[in-house]
Amino acid sequence: MEDKILLGHGSGGLLTHQLIEEVFMPAFGDSPLKTMDDATLLNVEGHIVVSTDTFTVNPLFFPGGDIGKLAVNGTVNDVAVSTGKPLYLTVGFVIEEGFPIADLKKIVMSMKEAAERVGVKIVAGDTKVVEKGKADGVYINTTGIGIYEGLGKLASEPIKPGDKVIVSGPIGDHAATIMINRENLGITADIQSDCGPVVDIVKKALEVGGVKWMRDPTRGGVGTTLNELVLGRDFGVLLFEDSIPIRDEVRGISELLGIDPLYMACEGRVLLVVEEDMADRVLEAIKGLPEAKDSAIIGEIEDKHPGKVRLKTRWAERFVPMLPGQQLPRIC
Repeated sequence: MEDKILLGHGSGGLLTHQLIEEVFMPAFGDSPLKTMDDATLLNVEGHIVVSTDTFTVNPLFFPGGDIGKLAVNGTVNDVAVSTGKPLYLTVGFVIEEGFPIADLKKIVMSMKEAAERVGVKIVAGDTKVVEKGKADGVYINTTGIGIYEGLGKLASEPIKPGDKVIVSGPIGDHAATIMINRENLGITADIQSDCGPVVDIVKKALEVGGVKWMRDPTRGGVGTTLNELVLGRDFGVLLFEDSIPIRDEVRGISELLGIDPLYMACEGRVLLVVEEDMADRVLEAIKGLPEAKDSAIIGEIEDKHPGKVRLKTRWAERFVPMLPGQQLPRIC
């Protein structure tokens, strides 16, 4: 087999079949993909949750993950925080001519491992090859399908003042990792992406009860995600700066580059709004998970400034608007 992707690998002919047999089938061949049909018949009972995303991260490989791991977890997490039990993924690759097949194999095996970790099957896929210089290596689209479990799991009462805001771990790890590994800034930092699944965190929180809302703060970070929550609503959010978990390395990078950590993307964290009298119990429960051991209550719902997010620091208070522009491109 060739050691680099050729335009012929996207032709549908012999090279395409060789690519499928030697790269994709070793990773995904134990799923419904093994039939090699044009479509897959799925047995799904009840309401379903569907989410799709396209990943163009640069660099493709980074401490803590790669574009394959990111593509699986990114879409699985979107299904999970929408109270769906992730079951299936479809995968689409756009690969640049000349891309090393050895690197493609690493990415594909990374996807296999990430999917197996959360019990998700990859059930459909597609590959396209474009001319050299047109795709920056490889782009990946994933669509996730899950069973909707929100009914009876989310608290029925509306969000109200006093409800607590919880984050499941330190923020900004992914964005900081991508930044220092892409821009050749000469910064040495012991940090890696938080890229990973949030399925167990979501499950544990819902088992305890009192959860009213969940999101994973990816592009735009915690600040933008919470602004999306309060947009047009009759409540706001008050954050407490001293309570927000941020690694020293991330804080240092953000200060050096003039980036607010509240806008730095995460790829393995959950934001939750929880009933006031249940917040401590939810926090204690999810902190028992290794991936959420640094969870914290970082704020609360307020009615003083509806539709706004505020940050209380040691010296003053300030508003945290939605991210106004492109702060850190190509983080996912």
